[in-house]
Amino acid sequence: MFTLKDENTGNMTNGTYPISGESFGILKLCDNTGFINSYAVSSSCIVANNNTEIDDLVICPNPTTDVIQLRYDDDISSISIFNVIGRRKSTMNHSKGKVNDISILRAEIYLVRLQNRDGEIVSAKRLFKQ
Repeated sequence: MFTLKDENTGNMTNGTYPISGESFGILKLCDNTGFINSYAVSSSCIVANNNTEIDDLVICPNPTTDVIQLRYDDDISSISIFNVIGRRKSTMNHSKGKVNDISILRAEIYLVRLQNRDGEIVSAKRLFKQ
């Protein structure tokens, strides 16, 4: 169980981790003196998927400068790219064998979320953009 505060609205939310899915965000830890440390957090929980062999999915080239392509991407329909603090930087539709242009992204490390045709998150991968 956790409690989250939305810094934009101030709303507090109680919840639990999803059974299947992925979460990105910033974790701020405060002690009783008001000292705050911030950490980028990524949490993945993939329960099952009968359509795609999760371990076979590969982003290539990685590292890259301009484009990425997926191997073993038969069931992948969507690619979302997040920076390390959890901000979504790009979302693109995907079809088997498609070459995806990411030249507009800055050089840094990204988290890539891959979804299947049913909207299920099937994998999360690290991407190094040069």
